[in-house]
Amino acid sequence: MNDWIRTTDAFDAVFDVARAVENPEARDYIHLALDSGDGMHLNDKGAQAMADSVDLETLTL
Repeated sequence: MNDWIRTTDAFDAVFDVARAVENPEARDYIHLALDSGDGMHLNDKGAQAMADSVDLETLTL
């Protein structure tokens, strides 16, 4: 599903928060440095990485 979202022209823009926090060696998992410790939730650095993936200029009307 993520691949389709990333490559379709159905959307005006995509903020790829999954890619922003993924483990590059195991893309279905959160990067260890961004993981809260349970493998499912982001820590504060992960939340910041997710927020940083949003281009605020794209949201300007």
